[in-house]
Amino acid sequence: MKARRAVIALSLLAVTLFLLFPFFGGGISTNTDFNTSVLSQAVITAVIVISLNLVMGVTGLLTLVQTGMLSVGGYALGYVALRHEVNPLYIIPISMIAAAFLSWILILISGRAMDLYFGLITLAFSLALVTIAQQWTPVTGGFIGMNNIPTPHVNGERMPKVAVYAIFLAILIVVFIVQRNLMLSPRGRAMEAVRISPATAQSLSISPRKIRTFAFVFGGAIAGLGGAMYAINLRSISPAAGGLSSSLVLFIALFLGGLGTVIGPLIGVMLLTITQVAIRGQGPYQDLILGLLLLLSMFTIPLGVVGSWNKSRFAIPRKLPELAHEIHADGILLEKQKINESNRGNVVLESDAVSRNFGGVNAVSDVNFKLTAGQVHGIIGPNGAGKSTLVNCLTGFDTPNSGNVLLRGKKMPADPIAFATSGVARVFQIPHVLDNLSVIDNVLVGIDSRKPTSWLAALIRLPKFRKAEAKKRNEALRLLSEAGIADLAAKPASICSHGQKRLLEIVRAVATHPDILILDEPATGLTGTELTMLSTLISNLRGTGVAVLLIEHNVDFVFQLSDQITVLHLGKVLISAAPAEVRASKAVQDAYLVGGR
Repeated sequence: MKARRAVIALSLLAVTLFLLFPFFGGGISTNTDFNTSVLSQAVITAVIVISLNLVMGVTGLLTLVQTGMLSVGGYALGYVALRHEVNPLYIIPISMIAAAFLSWILILISGRAMDLYFGLITLAFSLALVTIAQQWTPVTGGFIGMNNIPTPHVNGERMPKVAVYAIFLAILIVVFIVQRNLMLSPRGRAMEAVRISPATAQSLSISPRKIRTFAFVFGGAIAGLGGAMYAINLRSISPAAGGLSSSLVLFIALFLGGLGTVIGPLIGVMLLTITQVAIRGQGPYQDLILGLLLLLSMFTIPLGVVGSWNKSRFAIPRKLPELAHEIHADGILLEKQKINESNRGNVVLESDAVSRNFGGVNAVSDVNFKLTAGQVHGIIGPNGAGKSTLVNCLTGFDTPNSGNVLLRGKKMPADPIAFATSGVARVFQIPHVLDNLSVIDNVLVGIDSRKPTSWLAALIRLPKFRKAEAKKRNEALRLLSEAGIADLAAKPASICSHGQKRLLEIVRAVATHPDILILDEPATGLTGTELTMLSTLISNLRGTGVAVLLIEHNVDFVFQLSDQITVLHLGKVLISAAPAEVRASKAVQDAYLVGGR
């Protein structure tokens, strides 16, 4: 443990010494102006890379427009500073607003495009910005650009380069802290959820469109800030600033340091700058060497330096909170959720003659179904009976061709977020855990859905926010303890077994404190011990008044837990009755149970 912490401490020391070199490097290198110029450009690059990391690394939006937003910020600063002779430091907020506004316009137009298509749209937008900068000569200066941008000054005296660098360094520190606080906050967890699985995010009442819009606009504002710094540093801005060669540098730094990591952008920029200084005499071959560096890093360390470290055995496990008190037999659920006796037995979810076909195949046909509060309702049927299609219709992930889905008597649209915000939690047929997050963070995403936190509060990290986060972590740990997987809390969800992922997904759904919990084949792949834990968890939920819909192939498990069972066959309801009546049904035995059980 000491050795691991020593490596991290040395890495942080190396970054610190690298950034502070202009202040003490005079004794090592006499070319102070060169050192300051190189490090200023490195700091600016780090700011832009952080913006790219938030948009692409954390949220998963492939973007090629960050250099375009850099040029927008630079031109906004240059235009105001030259036209109105204002200290450029005062214009930085205008640069951020201009870049953020254009980012908002772009995401508004192309927000429905995904993956490669979105990347191509941002590329086209970036090329359009370069063309506008080249042709709009009265405003941008055309191909020559804007030159002689005023130097920052204090009381009419020009600030020395080292002083300007100190301001840049302070800005970088602030941007880095903002990135760190955002990534380690509920909003950061939501951004990760959207990147890993939009469907899972929707089932947890997270709107992928809103999260992507936030990340893109926020990242655009930071890129505009970097553009303002770029124009101040060079005292000029030209169309070349938004070119594709500049984007190459950003991607190299990000992939080299570690995509989606907190400190990866700084490590990547430091390594990139050292490489650039080493090859500065190679002339036209510099881009080739940098391109080869990008390929080499992607093939050898695809997770980057920091990402590879975090996945290695040397990574330091996260410190988890101690349980505030022991887990009792009745569990946290009975402590947190009040039983609503007046609601018990009421119909909370129903399908009214719901039908869904795919081409000529009727997956679900005129299904009438009712789910009541405080009961476990099982749905069984052979493969192809229409169980999963019905679940998709009941949770807003699919639109019925005819019929209605009623939630507490109200007709619902085909919108999974509307269902989630109305107290419906879903566990998918195939485990939908957020692999890149830790086990406890997976549960926290569920808790966040009912305990939202302002992203501004997360950035500032006020004591109230810290206290709220500590309470959430303690609650998440207690829920994991009740499911018997608390020992995995600090580990990545990706290393969990299939059964553990199943339990984790159910715990995350329970963490939302739903009124209705829909479990699509939750027992698949579970061991005997895990089945017992799952059975206890479902029984506890029923005791709190939660309505549980259980879709499962394990017939014995369904009959053991269910108060009511519906059998689907060829998309139609064969029977819906008490377990004993279903077991005795000759039609069910012929269609599904084959002789009874």
